[in-house]
Amino acid sequence: MEGELSLDSLMTGYKMLKGNTLPPIMKSNPIPQDPHPFAPDVVGLTFDQEIKNCDRHIVVLRYTPGCGMSKKFMPHYKELAERMSLLLPELKFVTYDDKGNS
Repeated sequence: MEGELSLDSLMTGYKMLKGNTLPPIMKSNPIPQDPHPFAPDVVGLTFDQEIKNCDRHIVVLRYTPGCGMSKKFMPHYKELAERMSLLLPELKFVTYDDKGNS
């Protein structure tokens, strides 16, 4: 639904909204090509697949790339994720960049 604003585009948008077919507007980082094996980075485009449709309990580390505490804690979180994957496989650890995703 991109383009110029006109009566036709407004009517099309209204019909899509009313019919519940309007696509969501989502901010998302690119999908990681080489995700961490024990604590993958979830992005807006993979949120449903990784979080909503998961059959395990999820531990999410929400961070911002510029935060000093996040940078300091991240290696410890990933180490914890690796160790816990052996002890409690029903847990899934992920990271989520609050600045790059919505």
